[in-house]
Amino acid sequence: MYRTCFTDDIQADFPTGTWKNLEDLASFMEEWHAGLGLTVHHVSNIVITVNGDTATSRCYGNANIQTTPDAA
Repeated sequence: MYRTCFTDDIQADFPTGTWKNLEDLASFMEEWHAGLGLTVHHVSNIVITVNGDTATSRCYGNANIQTTPDAA
């Protein structure tokens, strides 16, 4: 899903790490979520700032994550 939401030159800063390209972020998220059960994400207070050909987005996020019994 990440590959359809962001540009290839994304610079992402999450509590779990930072990424400077879409492929690395998408690969990390796919691998990390593979060992999980149900997840519910809530995103609010989205602010997007556009400056020329660059956009910056900031938001508050809350994720409820269910682990599976055999998750590492």
